[in-house]
Amino acid sequence: MPNREEMRGAVLAYLAEIAKTNTQVGQCNAVHEQFAKIFRRQPSTDEHRVLLELLYEQLLAGVLIFGKGLQGGTADGYPWITITEFGKLVLKEQKFLPYDPDGFLARIQKDLPELDATCLRYLREAVDGYSRNLRLSASVMLGVASESLMLQLVDAFAGWTEIDKAKFNEAIRGRTISEVYKELQKRLNSKLELLPVELRREIHVYLDGLFSLIRVIRNDAGHPTDTDVPKNVLYANIQAFPEYARRLLALRKFFLGNPSR
Repeated sequence: MPNREEMRGAVLAYLAEIAKTNTQVGQCNAVHEQFAKIFRRQPSTDEHRVLLELLYEQLLAGVLIFGKGLQGGTADGYPWITITEFGKLVLKEQKFLPYDPDGFLARIQKDLPELDATCLRYLREAVDGYSRNLRLSASVMLGVASESLMLQLVDAFAGWTEIDKAKFNEAIRGRTISEVYKELQKRLNSKLELLPVELRREIHVYLDGLFSLIRVIRNDAGHPTDTDVPKNVLYANIQAFPEYARRLLALRKFFLGNPSR
């Protein structure tokens, strides 16, 4: 019996196929044909239920809607499905898809095995929240995952041979994550030429840009301000997170490999 992840792959493959058609319209029952094509048999009753659950996950994620979209008609509604504009966008991606929580986390753990359990825990909450359209919750959890990575980077930076550890630790003691980051940024900017070229490349995009953007959205979502987080903004942040994490982990590894004496 195929596991849920394998069945999700079959469903996503079918949705990707109909996303390429002129109408972007398909039928729920057609996922059974997709199942039979891939696994060479018809789905069991239990597997049929799982296939419907997986389709419903994509409905909650905004990838599809039930019905024939703008075509309408007396046959509109279940079992017809239509890929949304947002769905067409994300179904073009082949990697790091936040509407596929299990696959997303599995790929990150495979590509970034050094990600610690704390960061992964909050990242999973963020991706699960996103897939259920809980955008405020997902934004807060993504911000916590980002902060976890940044604090690890700060600890490694404090031990770098080029830094006065005592003075740096005194400067960040009791400060907010934003203030801590500014202290790191100030000292790092004066020593960028000491970093390898591959670590300097686009460093401000990932450190200044993404860290600040994720933090601001997390702060807005985590306070009673009636702020809404646009789905496309949250999607872009989750999409960017694996590369953001890779950059921070590479910097951390460099600092840990060149400790103060």
